[in-house]
Amino acid sequence: MNQQPAVQNQAQAQAPNAAGQDDWDEARLEEAMKRLKLLHIKVRQLNDTIPKMIKPLVQKQPSRRAPWCTHTLKQTELTHHLCIADVMFAAFMNSVNEAQANIKEVTDLMRDEKSREIFTQAKKRKEEEPTGIKTWEYYDHPDWFRMDEE
Repeated sequence: MNQQPAVQNQAQAQAPNAAGQDDWDEARLEEAMKRLKLLHIKVRQLNDTIPKMIKPLVQKQPSRRAPWCTHTLKQTELTHHLCIADVMFAAFMNSVNEAQANIKEVTDLMRDEKSREIFTQAKKRKEEEPTGIKTWEYYDHPDWFRMDEE
């Protein structure tokens, strides 16, 4: 008999804690906003990914009509042409690897447990209170792109 009230008291003590986990305090909300800001900045930076990747390919290279370039290429001249192509290809591959790293960073951030909690909380709050949520527009906040700004 004495065990029943103890079990009930324990269940009652756990109920407020479970409800408290759903209520986000101000510090947790601010941390979530910083995380969302970081994600937003990283995603916006991905807009330049393809132009950065092809930049090495569209840069002007030395012309094949250079004075040292004739129809009968000597071995040193042929090597020079191959070196230019190798340098261009290496620069392109570096830019592709950098783009892959940036995409992976954003993907990892979005799939992170913290981000999932934030997205789940936002979805839950939107379902609870569908009206009254103001759309955020970047042009209303000129310093949004700076992480050091609050």
